[in-house]
Amino acid sequence: MRNRSGRRPADTAWTRWWAPWRIVVVLIAAMALGAPGLPGLPGLSATPAHAAPVPPGGAHTGGPITRTEVLARAQGWYEHAQQRKPGEPQDQAVVTYNSNKCYLTGIGTIANTWTGPGGCEDSTAPDGPKGYYRADCSGFVSMALMLGHSYAVTVPGGSLAQSALMKPEGKEELKPGDVLIHFDSDTNKRHTRLFDMWVDGNHSEYWAYDFGATPVKHKRYAWSDGYFAPYRYLKIVDDDTTHFLPEGATVPPGVNYLTVKYYKPWAEDGAATFTTWGDALNVRAQANTSSGVVGTIAGGSNVRISCQVHGQSVTAEGTTNDAWSYLPDYGGWITNIYLQGPAWMPGVNTCAAGGGGNGASFMTWGDALNVRGQANTSGGVVATIAGGTSVRVSCQVHGQSVTAEGTTNDAWSYLPDYGGWITNIYLQGPAWMPGVDTCLIV
Repeated sequence: MRNRSGRRPADTAWTRWWAPWRIVVVLIAAMALGAPGLPGLPGLSATPAHAAPVPPGGAHTGGPITRTEVLARAQGWYEHAQQRKPGEPQDQAVVTYNSNKCYLTGIGTIANTWTGPGGCEDSTAPDGPKGYYRADCSGFVSMALMLGHSYAVTVPGGSLAQSALMKPEGKEELKPGDVLIHFDSDTNKRHTRLFDMWVDGNHSEYWAYDFGATPVKHKRYAWSDGYFAPYRYLKIVDDDTTHFLPEGATVPPGVNYLTVKYYKPWAEDGAATFTTWGDALNVRAQANTSSGVVGTIAGGSNVRISCQVHGQSVTAEGTTNDAWSYLPDYGGWITNIYLQGPAWMPGVNTCAAGGGGNGASFMTWGDALNVRGQANTSGGVVATIAGGTSVRVSCQVHGQSVTAEGTTNDAWSYLPDYGGWITNIYLQGPAWMPGVDTCLIV
């Protein structure tokens, strides 16, 4: 090679030393940047050698997905199932367990009826699935892994456990986002969970996401050898996994605390699950037929009941009963006539005075007050209460600013017994009620 003067470069010791190393440097740089056709070097790529890389912009349906994305999608259903917007219909805001329904991830509506493998898709879309997943345990796991559709728990090597999707793993190889499957000859006993992490080094307890009944749960479970078979999605990608833990939980050994995000846990309320019957059922703000409708559910749905009361006597379907049950996931009541079982549900406590859940009590003032479906005056009226009434407030938010009685305030309080909101102006006390949490969503 000649330079611009036509002479060869000087043959110095430096050039003789550097020449062969230039090739090595170029090769290493190319490998680190992922140049096609070049073998990778250990430690130069963030993507494990066994896994396909996740495309820019995140995972897509049926493609590679990181363990962090899997847990984030599971956490999304957990939080969405618990944080229904007060006053919204249940089927438009909450993932309620129902193996005959499908849930559209990210929009919040249980819509299409599932008709078998390949179902839970938007049939009007020419390009296939639009994020629908069946609202049960295997649909939940399919959603978290972003599979092409909802698979089912059948037999080893079948459906969700088929070799085209999963491979068996040993207990000691379990990682975040792996799948636990319980096979059984009784189809009603088959089940699956999404493994999160071990609680301790003994591997006797573990964190997992579970959707065996409403609501989605994220909690600690005791490991029972032989009950669950561990599986791994073939397209899952290892990463520095971000975990979610309830506030106050201990970070397990081996988990980097910098990768933990904390969330406000939802209290276990001891609610029992029963099945409804009949057609569409109105869930009401109080235990009577004259109160506002806060949600509608289909007959044949599984619902959780936290307590029951003797309220208005109702006659329907040839039966008369004054028992009403409180559904905490809907924030309202249904008559026991439409629950499969006796007139008074077994194993369910009587509600304490004031309704079905917890909350601080305050006194209203003024004349008749409208309880609204949202924290603004445009929200529909779901109930009306008199001034001087003791009401329970479960949480409060900053909503629409309202001026009344010479006072301006944007604080609104949620009344769980009425399934709606009132402005804090008509609660006796300061503008922001003491000892009352901020609602997590509005």
